[in-house]
Amino acid sequence: MAGVTGIDAAACLALMNGRGLDPDFSALFLPYLEAGILSAIAERREHQAK
Repeated sequence: MAGVTGIDAAACLALMNGRGLDPDFSALFLPYLEAGILSAIAERREHQAK
């Protein structure tokens, strides 16, 4: 599996905007979104290693 270095912030904002969320408000959640994605990847790696 390739490593993850970050998220595409513009793409995430576009997806959230498509769901009707204000991009200025959504931008505040990007660090939490990235942390959640990285955490899920780490959990999956641990689960697959068992």
